[in-house]
Amino acid sequence: MVEPLSPKAPAPPPATVLLVEDDLVLAATLVKYLEAHEHEVLSAPSAEEASAAIHAGLRPSMVLLDLNLPGESGWAFLRSGVLAQAGRPPVFIMSAVHITPGRLREFGCAGYLPKPFAISTLLEIVEGHRGARTDATSRAGMTGDPAKRESESAAVSQRRDELELEDLN
Repeated sequence: MVEPLSPKAPAPPPATVLLVEDDLVLAATLVKYLEAHEHEVLSAPSAEEASAAIHAGLRPSMVLLDLNLPGESGWAFLRSGVLAQAGRPPVFIMSAVHITPGRLREFGCAGYLPKPFAISTLLEIVEGHRGARTDATSRAGMTGDPAKRESESAAVSQRRDELELEDLN
């Protein structure tokens, strides 16, 4: 007897990513890769342009933020409070500079991707935020809890380390 196929659950909506990166080649590569995986990406080469996009109504489900930017730094962008207007989306720092867990907590960041990073690690992070809404009530269970944020950040760091070891083999 053949059993009827059960309908597949619909895929969650794509993540809406605000990518703040001044390296235009890297930004274009990341945008192309994430869009190929059905995510929406707005790339801003400066903190000022990222702020303008948020003031214009952008509500990303996550932010990928470089720190060393022309004009205002990534840290200044985080201090500006503009992300509150966007519903406080989780922020992942992308930097060649080592960032301590304490510094990430101080700024309420969800994680850290040391450059260079495996693009598969980036995709895992973005996939984890597919369809995430950024208003306070919907985010409370996802990344609003600092302990959960720290746990998610530790898991991302562990997975990144595993992937880096695989790359070495």
